[in-house]
Amino acid sequence: ASWSPDDTIVFATNEPTTGLLRVPAGGGQPEVLTTPDLTKGVEEDHLFPSVLPGGQSVLFTIAPAAARWEAGRLSGSGANVQVAVRALTTGARRTLIRGASQAEYVDTGHLIYNAAGTLRAVRCELATLDVLGDPVAVLEQVMTAGSGAANFSVARHGTLAYVPGNGLPVHPMGKS
Repeated sequence: ASWSPDDTIVFATNEPTTGLLRVPAGGGQPEVLTTPDLTKGVEEDHLFPSVLPGGQSVLFTIAPAAARWEAGRLSGSGANVQVAVRALTTGARRTLIRGASQAEYVDTGHLIYNAAGTLRAVRCELATLDVLGDPVAVLEQVMTAGSGAANFSVARHGTLAYVPGNGLPVHPMGKS
């Protein structure tokens, strides 16, 4: 879930195929923001929302249909996972990074994201949401769940907290 400056919360559920939802912080009926493209078997779910500064857009992860949920874990090819952005006002959507999940924006003008248990950073122009240059590895071997969720959090000003691991997916009960 991600809290927006307009006092709404953008969130994903643990139910594949639901996409992203938005609800007022004070409660109410959730509004559908994204719906995975199930018609062509391309997408299965939208995960890990992160509202960008200014609250005009949200980053999220597209889980491919080639991946399958097994015992609460996302399995399949990580290369098909994508980080996308959706404009909250127009609904326009586009892919920013392929082979990546769980992106967060930091005030240095970078996106920090998970790629197979390695945190990477790439420059991103906030006004245009264009990715600039090549990504660099920031931190290797971050504990990562089978869903693509890396155990890290980064503050907008850049402070990073993480759980070390071998970079391999772990089972929900902590067994690798």
